[in-house]
Amino acid sequence: PGWAWDDTPWGFQPYISPLMLCGGCVEVTVTPTAAGESPIVECFPKSSFYSVVNEAVSGKGEKLSIMRDWLEGGNVIRVTGSCPVEKSERMNLYPSQDFFLAVLRERIEAAGVEVRNISFSHTPLSATLLHTVSRPIAEVVGEALLESDNLCAEALCYHLGGTYGYRPVRQEMGPKIIESFLEYELGFSSDFNVADGSGLSPYSYISADIILNLLIRINENREAHDIVMAGLPQAGISGTMKHRMKSGAAYKNVFAKTGTVKGVCTLAGYAKAANGHNLAFVIMNQGVMNSSEGMQSDLQVNKGSYFFIASMLRFNCSYPQRSTALSANSSLYFSMLRLYQSSLLIFCSPSLALSSSTAVSVANLLCGQHAWHLSHP
Repeated sequence: PGWAWDDTPWGFQPYISPLMLCGGCVEVTVTPTAAGESPIVECFPKSSFYSVVNEAVSGKGEKLSIMRDWLEGGNVIRVTGSCPVEKSERMNLYPSQDFFLAVLRERIEAAGVEVRNISFSHTPLSATLLHTVSRPIAEVVGEALLESDNLCAEALCYHLGGTYGYRPVRQEMGPKIIESFLEYELGFSSDFNVADGSGLSPYSYISADIILNLLIRINENREAHDIVMAGLPQAGISGTMKHRMKSGAAYKNVFAKTGTVKGVCTLAGYAKAANGHNLAFVIMNQGVMNSSEGMQSDLQVNKGSYFFIASMLRFNCSYPQRSTALSANSSLYFSMLRLYQSSLLIFCSPSLALSSSTAVSVANLLCGQHAWHLSHP
């Protein structure tokens, strides 16, 4: 679906197949021994499907590298450099279905059963079903949200195609169903393109306005709301938000999904203000490549943008028309909705960008004791 070719061999981009063992990945752990000696390299799950070449040394020195020969399409994991402390890396393997079958065969043979042939193909109609393994949808959604698990997101997208009766299920079916929902259920006909389930594809794009409306729709559906809220990371407590917003008013009061690729950092979810109001918010930050750029943008935001936000909150403005400035080309969208009431705040500026520190400040503002009593300077 357009995933970046050089994102492999990292575990966040698995090779999708119907047979996925440990997400199609192997966990490689390198532990130092005596200085100058070879470190210990352990892999899980163990299999002859891949091999390990350990050329590293224990102690300080050249940066440790754990890499697979992915450019050659191989499964040789090479460890080089220096290992002063224990380090783990999750590597994908190719192809994932062959990895699954190799481990399956090894486990069966280890149990004393002879395996004459094992291969990957379409299931014949005459096949006998021996066992079924499945998980509740809520559990998969929770894993996708809490740990930002791309494989779970893609699996849900495939499942969506299967739920609507498509056989065999192909990759493009799930995205098409999602696009139909955005158009016919939420009323959007542009400002989006869904290419995959995880959002790793650069061909996937969506506006903050659409995500905000989706958050509202989720909030209106009790079953969906309970599933999503159970899975969303909690600020300073769990998942990808465990080490964020560990102090201030946002601590424990923000439940949000993170989204990060190079040059893009986003946050969307719900915040609970001190007065009990529930807020849906979306922050999309694009084009900030390092922290120094983000800090410069923070200065601009602190000088002007917060005052605008404070003013809008103070006067509790009525629902405006959807802003034409909300487009996929803007480098910043900031949208907040006060749920259960009719007031809406949309703030966007293509010339500003929020770093993570400003996002924390905005979250604290949302959840702060005087969120609805700020005055214009």
